[in-house]
Amino acid sequence: MVPRSFPQLLRTMKAESRVFTYVKKLIKILDILTRIPVSRATLYNMIAAGKFPRPIHLGGSGSFWPEDEVDAWIEAQIEVERAA
Repeated sequence: MVPRSFPQLLRTMKAESRVFTYVKKLIKILDILTRIPVSRATLYNMIAAGKFPRPIHLGGSGSFWPEDEVDAWIEAQIEVERAA
């Protein structure tokens, strides 16, 4: 459908943006270290041991973690601690 007027074009764009909007927030290590009381070295040791999600690397801009994966890890740790 080709919009015939500017308001119709805006309505079409708004409808399409609702369909295709999906945002996954990426966070940096400093954001993680404010949530988890460990040192940077300990965090990287946990990653190497497979006990924490691995980061993704986006070119030369550093390492990032999907926020939902970090939040899921934190929730899992809480559940483990409460079950003990």
